[in-house]
Amino acid sequence: MEYRFEGMATGFGEVARVYDRVRPGYPSALFEHIDCKVFALMGARILEVGSGTGIATVELVKRGAAVAAVEPDRRMAAVLREKLSVSEVHEAPFERLRLPRASFDLVVAAQSWHWVRQREGLRKASSLLREGGFFVAFWNLGTVSDLRLAASIVKTFSRIKREPPIFFRPRGLRQRIDLIEQSLARARDLVSLSRCEFSEIKEYRESAFMDLLATMSGVLALPPSLRPELLAEIRSAMPAKVVVEYRTVMLCAGRG
Repeated sequence: MEYRFEGMATGFGEVARVYDRVRPGYPSALFEHIDCKVFALMGARILEVGSGTGIATVELVKRGAAVAAVEPDRRMAAVLREKLSVSEVHEAPFERLRLPRASFDLVVAAQSWHWVRQREGLRKASSLLREGGFFVAFWNLGTVSDLRLAASIVKTFSRIKREPPIFFRPRGLRQRIDLIEQSLARARDLVSLSRCEFSEIKEYRESAFMDLLATMSGVLALPPSLRPELLAEIRSAMPAKVVVEYRTVMLCAGRG
């Protein structure tokens, strides 16, 4: 099964700077787990798939990794370059990338692997990994604690016959992750599959949460004329402070 929505893999560039400002990072425990139990990050050669504006990239570089970033949207890549001195930024879809075989210790994808064609992507990831290297993908799943706001998000999108953003539909995103996990289990050259979860609580003021919602693919897929009314309808149900519980799911598999 594929998880690519035509045009949306490069659609986030429309809101690149807002995306960089409001999208959540990832728990430090996740990077510590990679560093201590998967592959030492100091000096590791990493290919990051769908690096976006560098939210995960910053953490990898901070821990001493040499990161080559893959980001098909030039606007997202521009923000990444402003933040970090990354040796390589490839502005192309991962599936079309041409790099030497067995040239990376880790292939990492943060909140991005569901945009990749699974079979083709896993074959390429396997070919780019050195023996003993690892493929690591992780996602944030957000649950809004305020039931009235959560219901308003669902009701508002249902009214226009659209699905709410997958980011706030943990069950739907978990189903995708489960299918990706099954693809990893079937990959010929990837072994020692594991799955970990981490949790964090984040609080948002009204404006910050609305900015976050505006960066979701489910909103960006709408015609621009529909977005203000939809967001205003959700805003009317918002409490003064929004609490979001994030569960970060990580899949990891080694190159045999």
